[in-house]
Amino acid sequence: MRKAALILLMLLPELAFSQAAVTKVVRVRYAKANSIAALLTGGIPVTVNHDDTLQVIVLKGQSDAVASAEQTIRELDVPSNVLTSKDIEVIVSVIGASSGSDLPSGQEMPEGMAPVVKQLRAIFPYKNYQLLSSMLLRSKEGTKAESKGNMKGFGTAGNSQVPGEYTVVYDDASVSSEQGKPVIHLRKFQFFTQAWTANRVFQIGTATDVDLHEGQKTVVGKANVESNDSALFVVLTARLVN
Repeated sequence: MRKAALILLMLLPELAFSQAAVTKVVRVRYAKANSIAALLTGGIPVTVNHDDTLQVIVLKGQSDAVASAEQTIRELDVPSNVLTSKDIEVIVSVIGASSGSDLPSGQEMPEGMAPVVKQLRAIFPYKNYQLLSSMLLRSKEGTKAESKGNMKGFGTAGNSQVPGEYTVVYDDASVSSEQGKPVIHLRKFQFFTQAWTANRVFQIGTATDVDLHEGQKTVVGKANVESNDSALFVVLTARLVN
């Protein structure tokens, strides 16, 4: 008994130390100090004070409870780079390009697509570029979107191809932030169509994952038609809808 009592007396200082009250100052970097402090109050047995000017939270209590509260603060104090779930609008523009020297009537390029065509001309040696169709898709984050449309015939006036139905689809969309600006990620975006000429039917399309900066036109695919004499380009523009 004396030996057991002696061991207990030797352990008492260590037990007292482990249960001693401590004070911890935690600096908040991203969230509001008062918002996080309000979430902690009542949930963990610690005394919580905050200072919005210094962006700090002061914790007082037993060491294990203070450590738990600090961990909760770290989990809550994160950059707001993942936006709340919103609707996403994606405009799909299909541009036809050909090596012919003349255009069918009424197929001038809209002014808004001029910068895209300028970039395409610098890379691909086609003489004519025509907007064949535009389509609007709308979905929520994490959901699939699919739609069908019809595009105009393309090529030169003497070799214009018959309009064809096309399909666009993506498995889901997600939103993140890059340097404070929204980025919309489309997983497994696909465009596919059939194009008819006098002699044959072409099965053409493109499939890819793609990241789109909000409001910026992005060329995501090129599909050759009739060898290298004609091609289709798919241009995407995305924005978030409140």
